[in-house]
Amino acid sequence: REYRYTVWNGPPSPLRERTALGVRGPLDTAAMARAGSVFIGRRDFRAFGATDRSPVRTVMAVRVRRQGRLVTIDVRADSFLRGQVRRMVAVLLEVGLGKMDDTAVRSALAGAEPAFKGTAVPAKGLCLRRVAFGRRTGSDTNGEHEER
Repeated sequence: REYRYTVWNGPPSPLRERTALGVRGPLDTAAMARAGSVFIGRRDFRAFGATDRSPVRTVMAVRVRRQGRLVTIDVRADSFLRGQVRRMVAVLLEVGLGKMDDTAVRSALAGAEPAFKGTAVPAKGLCLRRVAFGRRTGSDTNGEHEER
């Protein structure tokens, strides 16, 4: 599955208001990309989402791109916890604004940081871009889809 979150990094835009989160401060997209790479791999994401099942997910890619004032964050994984992408994006935006660094992300994934469960960006910038179905093996128990 692949999600895209869209951010408008500039003055308020009536044209983008419904489909992108507005962020006025300058975003360091290079720092966001570095922090995003920390998410890649098979990890325990309990600090980033709600689940009554295993919180272990495999993130294959996190891409942060800027085109003018438009910043997109693409996240691809085998499956997601409910709210995981929006919490990951909230943390990446904190990094981009200089309020946090990738050390906090590493600590959260290691279970040393308080959970980011209360910190999520609004759903208005979130879009499911792709769902790929492959052969399912008997050991695959994380096929559920919970992101909202």
